Amino acid sequence: MTTMSAAMANVAGQYQTGPRPAGNRSRPVAVLLVPDVPRSHPFFSYIETAKQYGLVSGYADGTFRPGNEVTRGQLAKMVVTAAGWNLLNPATATFSSRD
Repeated sequence: MTTMSAAMANVAGQYQTGPRPAGNRSRPVAVLLVPDVPRSHPFFSYIETAKQYGLVSGYADGTFRPGNEVTRGQLAKMVVTAAGWNLLNPATATFSSRD
């Protein structure tokens, strides 16, 4: 399994060199979007970028939990959101799992 942090490095990396979203241009540097990821974390900038662009939302309690393993569904949502595709949530799965 891949950790959430490593998954974010792959998915969010392309966003770091692009322009910042208009609504977040004046965001102070001191404000952390994911409070449980310290600036010293190796994937801090990727995680913050992914959060800033809406690629991830974290958990309901406001944490990101970067050491957790990423599920196939979480990674799929990150990739679909990053690509700008519409999220689909069919009542019945359209693929067979090979787990």
